[in-house]
This record gives sequence, C-alpha cells and structure tokens, in this order.
Amino acid sequence: MLDYIQGLVIIFFEMLCFVLFVDSLYAPVIENKAFLKVLRLVLLETISFVITILCYEYTILRVVLVIIISSYVFKCFNKQSYVKNLAVSTVFIGVIMLVDYIALTIYSSIVPDYENYLEIIQPFVIILSKSILFLVVLLIKRKIDRKNILLLRDSDWIKFLFFPIFTVLITTVIIYNSEIVVKNGLELILWVIACGLVGIDFFVFYFIIDVTNKQSIINEKDLLNVQAQNQLLYYERIKEDIDDQRRLSHEYNNQLECIDTLIHNGNYEELKKYMSEITERVAHDIDYIDSNNAIVNAIVNTKYHEAVEKGITFIFFINDLSCITTSSEDMVVILDNSLNNAIEASAKCKNGIIKLKVAFEENNLIISVKNTYEGIIRKNQDAFITVKDNKKIHGFGIKNIERWSSVKI
Repeated sequence: MLDYIQGLVIIFFEMLCFVLFVDSLYAPVIENKAFLKVLRLVLLETISFVITILCYEYTILRVVLVIIISSYVFKCFNKQSYVKNLAVSTVFIGVIMLVDYIALTIYSSIVPDYENYLEIIQPFVIILSKSILFLVVLLIKRKIDRKNILLLRDSDWIKFLFFPIFTVLITTVIIYNSEIVVKNGLELILWVIACGLVGIDFFVFYFIIDVTNKQSIINEKDLLNVQAQNQLLYYERIKEDIDDQRRLSHEYNNQLECIDTLIHNGNYEELKKYMSEITERVAHDIDYIDSNNAIVNAIVNTKYHEAVEKGITFIFFINDLSCITTSSEDMVVILDNSLNNAIEASAKCKNGIIKLKVAFEENNLIISVKNTYEGIIRKNQDAFITVKDNKKIHGFGIKNIERWSSVKI
C-alpha cells in the first residue's frame, strides 16, 4: 500500500512539472479556468499511474504509452497539433531520464556502499530526481516564458530559487547519510519531510505566479486608464478649440468687408487669392457631424478630417445621441481606438473605405466600424495579434476596446 502511495506522490510531482513545461511553450487555452486545469492534471496523473502499474516491467512500452496518451490529453486542452504535443512530450520524457541519471550518479558518488542501500533509499533518490526536474523546468520556463515568471526581478527570482535548491540539498544530505537513516528507521519520516519540501516548492511557485498575474492585470488596467484619461483630455481640448472657433464666428463680418473692399477697388487677383484661403480654412473647420454629443462630435469630426486628408472614403451614419449617458472616457476609448485602427489599415489600401455607425436604437448604443484591409490577419486562438514590429508598445487598441465595451448607457 505504501508503495502505491509513494508512486502516486512521485507521479503527481512529475505531472506538475510536465504541465509547467508544456505551458511554458504554449499559451494555455484554459488559462483562467481552474476546473479544466485540475481536470487536465488529474487525467495525466491517472493515466500515468495506470500505465506504470500495468507496464511496470516494460520500461520502453511504459514510456511510449505515456508519451502517446499524454500528448493527446495536451492536444485536447491547449489546441495545438498532435505532432507538436508529441514532440514536446518526447523532449520532456528525455529531460526526466536525464535528471534520473543525474540523481543516480549523485547517489552512487556520495554513498560508498550504495548497492546495499539502493532498495531502501530509492524513494529518496526519486525525490531528489523530481526536485532537480522541478529546478530544470523552472530554468526552462524562465528562459522561454515571457508572460508570468519574467515579471519577477532578477533579485526576486534568485530568492525564489532558494526553495528548490534547498530541497535538492536537503535530499542529498539524507541520501549521503543513508546508513544512519536505515539504522534508525527514519526512512518514512524523512521521506515525508522530503515530499513536503517539494510540495512547498510547488506551492510557493504557484503562489508567486498568481500574485504576478494579478499584479500584471492591475498594471495593464492602470495603463489603459492612463491612456483613456490622456485621450479624453485630448478631445476635451479639441472641444474647447471648436467652441472658441464658434465664438469667433463674428469675424466673418470683417472678412465680408474685406471682400467688398477688394471688389470695389477692382483688385480681383488679390480677391481670388483671399477667397481661396478662406474657402480652404472654412472647409477644414466645418463640423460634418453633429450628434448632440460633444465628445462624439469632437472624435468623429477629427477622425473624419484625418481620413479625408489621407484619401480615405469615410461613410457614416450617426443619429441623435443626446440621450445616452455613456461616460466620455468610455466613448473615447471605444471610438478613438476603433477609428485609429480603421484609418491606419485603410490608408494602406488603394481605395480605402471606412464605414462608421453610431446610433441609439431600442435603448441600445450601437457602435460599428468597418474598414478595408490589405494584409494577413494574425490570431492567437481568439485574440488578434499586432503585425507591428515592436509588440511591447503596440497591440493594445483592441484590448482597450474589449475592456471597455461592456459599458452601460
């Protein structure tokens, strides 16, 4: 019975490392689904345990079956091709064999009469192997994964590595004192302690990852809020400029007087030049959209002029928005990001077209932006990926819209 329990514990640690290793290479589809994560781990644990019992004496067959079946399990959860999962699983099994060899080498090097104690001390050698495996997987994850664990500073990372390194050292010390352990009958107690240390390593790791995930979400939200506030201030300034222009409309009387004087003096060339300047200025300052919502007017009129200047056909349908109570910040985030993306994409097309609909219909605020696009649309599962070179500072537009698209009116 004790052998079965020890086997379950060892396989559990092994499968935890397996999951960490695979998730370092692929962004998991089940990232925010705790139940599916647990289900995946339970499936891997059960499959590995059953295969180990049934094929205990057939090592090669056991390894092959674990690779084949676990690859299928990962395919179901991470949505990657079976061939990719097969390759990753094979690499991981290779890593396991390597650390097992390292653990056995350590044992045979530090225990003089190692053959006599191997059967009794073997559980400790296995724990040492899994401790080293966990350490190796962490180092691989540190190298590959750019999302979670790299949020730790180098100093924090070094501090965290103290836990698995300490477990490796303690287990090595126990193995080194194999004779004392056997003579005093401390095998079970020390094995439980060693397992507890490995369990603490995993707990600390997942705790740190959870904290960094939450901090990452907070940081991103703060960044989006700052961007939204800056955009809002920008359009409020535009609104103030528009109001100033309207207050200066009386100056047109002076312009009319100037025109009358030029006509009276017969200075037609100067009149032609003056009229051209006025016409161009007035055409640019005209408000083409008036939705009875100052922020919407400021955004859409600004983007309309920007699109026209880039040779883009801008078609819009906007009705009376005076009754909506959507915050200015929400409108800025949604409209500004949508139209920025649309203008940037359409400007690269031969005949760029943007179709905008902002309408209040049946107590619902409908915002629709359609535009032409020439190029490859890149997606990672359900998320769009920016095609710009520096992905650290780009690709937030759609995320901004998604975060704020649930606003109430």
